Amino acid sequence: METEPATPTHPAAGELPVRCGIHTRDWFLNPAVEDAEAPLAQIVWRGANRLARAVGCDIGLFKCTYENPRPEVELESMEFQSTLSPCSPALVAITVE
Repeated sequence: METEPATPTHPAAGELPVRCGIHTRDWFLNPAVEDAEAPLAQIVWRGANRLARAVGCDIGLFKCTYENPRPEVELESMEFQSTLSPCSPALVAITVE
């Protein structure tokens, strides 16, 4: 999964990739997978559902923080898109400072 979440008004804006295993992980938290396998992802919510419990997992949401590469340029819109990898991206929240 890679995305281009930042599209400032300047046409030379770059991409900010979101990579599974680096910036985030599967939301099914397999106890056999170490948190260190996604070094830039911080788990911020943990819960469970019937399906996850049936396979011995919890579920979780992750936070990943990016620095704006062009803070001098006004952020006018954001685009979140998949590269059609096996990952299924879900964007829950964004905070912009």
